[in-house]
Amino acid sequence: MKKKLLALLCAGTMLAALLAGCGNKEGSGGDGDRPVIGISMSTQTQARQLKDVEYLTKELDALGYDVTVQYAEMKPVDQASQIDNMVASGCAGIIISAWDAESLSTNVDNAAAMDIPVLCYDTLISNTENVDYYVTDNLYDCGKLQGEYVISALGLDAGETGPFNIEIFSGDPADSNAPYFYNGAYDVLKPYIEDGSLVVQSGQMDRTVTATEGWKGLKAQERMDTILSANYADKRVDAVLCNNDALALGVLASLENAGYGTEELPYPVITGMDCDIANIKAIIAGKISMTVFKDNRIIAAKAAEVMDCMIKGETPEAGDAYETTFNNGVKDVTAFLIAPEVIDVNNYQEVLFDSGYYTEDMLDE
Repeated sequence: MKKKLLALLCAGTMLAALLAGCGNKEGSGGDGDRPVIGISMSTQTQARQLKDVEYLTKELDALGYDVTVQYAEMKPVDQASQIDNMVASGCAGIIISAWDAESLSTNVDNAAAMDIPVLCYDTLISNTENVDYYVTDNLYDCGKLQGEYVISALGLDAGETGPFNIEIFSGDPADSNAPYFYNGAYDVLKPYIEDGSLVVQSGQMDRTVTATEGWKGLKAQERMDTILSANYADKRVDAVLCNNDALALGVLASLENAGYGTEELPYPVITGMDCDIANIKAIIAGKISMTVFKDNRIIAAKAAEVMDCMIKGETPEAGDAYETTFNNGVKDVTAFLIAPEVIDVNNYQEVLFDSGYYTEDMLDE
């Protein structure tokens, strides 16, 4: 009892000290009767995370919770402080989409000391015993779908032999999800690279050299500029494997600056992931080939359900999700994975617009 009282006193002190450093935040707060769930997101510069918050808020509200949301803007120190704020303010539970999965174990442990459950959303937090559940999309399959799309679009699965020129752009080196996306794609491409059907003219294949800081489109554009000038003066790019939509847009900008998008120099196959509206517009225009849809609605609904079970001391069930485990360095964490889906010019209308995920007027913005 004394230990609990001391923890509560410390929490009050922590709250007073940290409120000035909350960073960007939004949320409904609490009305005094409904418990509050803290949602800690890594950034609001990615359209996908704004959708995550929209659907998490909706699903948690339906279960009787208010929310408080904070965005770390890709700053691990800020995210750590924001999570401690949520602990100190007495949140009933905390959902964390970590920017740096290796930097938040102490903060998760702080939550556990106050009996506040923590759910990992999209990214698994490392090196702590105090995470029990993880909800995300099937990370490896996201990359696999991208790789398979490239192979099919080039006809390599139907007898074409190439050789076709391809370049690879993967995610932030600090993002613990990035290796899964990369591996899923590269495992599909590798046999074709080895038999010469696919050629990486830059020679840049390993994730250490294909990685893109912060998943930033501008970084991808700059790297593609360099690759084109050094390797493609007398050659054509046939495909670019981009692990997300921001990278795809950066690569597209570079290609267009180099003259791609004409009858003589058509756009190569370009992949993406996240279904950002800008990329959907590019798909409709024939500039980008595909993106991978990770339906936030389904992922958020599962996350809200799992958080509700954790607060109530119940064991969540997989339902339609695929249940597996991921090791975070110290324990195996139960994970619920949602299946991704390919979006291209053939199905974007049905999957994204007819379903209500997007509205038609967004194409005019």
